[in-house]
Amino acid sequence: MAARFTEERIDNIAEKIVTRLAEDDLIRSSAVYRNTLVKLIGRAIFEDQNTEIDIEQEAIKVLEPYSLKFAPGSPQWEAMYLQAKERIAKKRNFEL
Repeated sequence: MAARFTEERIDNIAEKIVTRLAEDDLIRSSAVYRNTLVKLIGRAIFEDQNTEIDIEQEAIKVLEPYSLKFAPGSPQWEAMYLQAKERIAKKRNFEL
């Protein structure tokens, strides 16, 4: 399962990204636009996280018919789960 970050953690990560980009002279941003940039990066992280959660839930749903044969959490189920996640992600053009 993907790591799930709190909103506070996402904001902190976005802030660190903007700080690092500015320190490395990869962006030039005034204080006014810095907050907007932090929010945009935070939103991208949040949306990415939600997409991965959706993919995981869809993969679990795909495996429901196999739950009698392979117990969730078993090595066989985990292998099928990872394959299902990869297939779904590829279909959505999403990189895990």
